[in-house]
Amino acid sequence: MRAKICTKCGTEFPPTLEFFNKSTTGKFGLKAKCKKCCHQWYREYKQPIGNASETKVCTVCHRELPATLQNFPRQKTGKFGLRSKCKLCHRREVAEYRKANPEKTKELLRRSRKKMRVRIREYKKQYREKYKKEIKSYMSQYHKENLARGRIYTKTRKAKIKGGSVKGFGSTELRRWIESQKPLRCYLCEKKIKAGEQYQIEHRIPLSRGGKHAPWNLAIAHPFCNNSKHDKTPSEFAPDRFRPELPL
Repeated sequence: MRAKICTKCGTEFPPTLEFFNKSTTGKFGLKAKCKKCCHQWYREYKQPIGNASETKVCTVCHRELPATLQNFPRQKTGKFGLRSKCKLCHRREVAEYRKANPEKTKELLRRSRKKMRVRIREYKKQYREKYKKEIKSYMSQYHKENLARGRIYTKTRKAKIKGGSVKGFGSTELRRWIESQKPLRCYLCEKKIKAGEQYQIEHRIPLSRGGKHAPWNLAIAHPFCNNSKHDKTPSEFAPDRFRPELPL
């Protein structure tokens, strides 16, 4: 069986996620240090650095400041574990470098984001697997308490998938539109929708027929009325009450 040696403690482990953290650049896709050594290093890293009773002089602006992380960035090889430049000078230097080298900065940021995306995706996957029951229970309770919000989200998402969404009209705008329609009334049967009664957000001209997810094409309807209409236009559903629609 293959094995991987930790570069810190020298112990040999199977090359699995049980003993090593994930790394996109490491051998077997794993970090060089084992999990135990990584945890130990992190605990040491989080320890307070510097000495508030001592002072340190910045090599750029020559100000004398307390030797703490509040005034100097961290550096393992520096005096008191701090950089020789104060935070203000360091930030100014970084800003000047980014301004002088925009292409290099963009490339570094792109690589960093790509690396972080992989790490975040892996962390979220592990978290969901670990707390699967708790997440399911929370989401179930949330959906019960936020039926209207869930309905709005579903409607907006379906419109995007079907290509009927309009730029600048999302979930927030849809919530405001519903508030402006109160008191609610079903536009198909023309009956008032009582408080607590279920309703649906309806597209007058269906998305499948070229309609848009926009205020001029939306209406409130009872679930029964909306399901009866199916993918018809209002004039096809009730020609005695609705005029034929203009061609799209």
